[in-house]
Amino acid sequence: MFSLSLSESRVDKLATISSDIGQVFFASILVGPVINGVIDLKLVGVGLILSLSAWLFSLLLTRDRLL
Repeated sequence: MFSLSLSESRVDKLATISSDIGQVFFASILVGPVINGVIDLKLVGVGLILSLSAWLFSLLLTRDRLL
């Protein structure tokens, strides 16, 4: 799909950072509505899309080692 000329440890770090970003997006869509008591479906949808795309990017970076 694409080629990165990074060392394996740098790819691992980038995958971990991407996964952490996904967790932050996921937590932000859960914590906000719990505190405010109001659920904005548009905001929840955007947060889910951002978190899933960050997690998917993390998996794509590490897919060669997973297979």
